[in-house]
Amino acid sequence: MIGKFCLAALCLTAALLFYGCAPTVTVNGETFEALTPREEKDLVLIARAALKRSPKAVGLQELRAIEDTEPEVEINYYGDRTGDAKVTWTLPDHRRTVQFRGQLLTDHMVVQTYTVQLYDGIIDYSKGKPVLRREPSQPKTGSDPGNNSLEDLLRSPAR
Repeated sequence: MIGKFCLAALCLTAALLFYGCAPTVTVNGETFEALTPREEKDLVLIARAALKRSPKAVGLQELRAIEDTEPEVEINYYGDRTGDAKVTWTLPDHRRTVQFRGQLLTDHMVVQTYTVQLYDGIIDYSKGKPVLRREPSQPKTGSDPGNNSLEDLLRSPAR
């Protein structure tokens, strides 16, 4: 009888230690169970697999870059292992993001991919069709605006 009690106490202690080792995060005063670093790596693997499944959207050269570089991972929790996670690769002319929502690493999470173009210039819509106007890094004419404060900029006349 004592042996069974000791075994039950040992199992309970082990379970509490195992559960107590799970990472947590505090958001707005509430503490939630977070993903482990290994599980975050699993999100990255799932993101890479999602991009590989869309060969029309992602070219071979881009896939190689995604395989060879580590992405930025940002997770905002709103429940235990539940939240919004973004896995983002910054490439030369765009950012490729895979976003996960809901209960992370379950069948209930929603997966979405999107791309944000990085332009070095201004997109001009004045003629109806978007045209990228490249801007030089330094102005060739005019004066240097200097380091004006927000107050100075608000007081200056419109140009």
